[in-house]
Amino acid sequence: MTKMNENRLISIYAVFFTFQVLHIIEEIWGRIYEMPILPFHNLETYLIAASTVVLTSGLAMVLMALGKPLGKKLTFIIAMVSGILNFFVHSIGWIATGNYFAGPGAGTITGVPLFISAIYFVTSTWKISD
Repeated sequence: MTKMNENRLISIYAVFFTFQVLHIIEEIWGRIYEMPILPFHNLETYLIAASTVVLTSGLAMVLMALGKPLGKKLTFIIAMVSGILNFFVHSIGWIATGNYFAGPGAGTITGVPLFISAIYFVTSTWKISD
């Protein structure tokens, strides 16, 4: 992989990471952590843990994609879950319940650019790491 491709991948990851952080801020602002989920009662602890894992694993994706064969697969899986599947879960939850605040809709607004950046990140990583 050339230095230009490495820099491009890191730049694309920076955009994806930025939208992921904004998404987490929107979830906190929308009080999604107050949403009752049985048997957990609320999502506060789980939201923090999941967000930390997603942000940390994103960096691992870039490092692995820069030189490891597993990087493409890991990038695809994590970006699909954190950026693409996440968008659909928030959107469908908002439509189904009508709740944005303290409901599943919190995260839909930033979910759109996160979704787009996740798709771009996956396709770019796939192409660059070949």
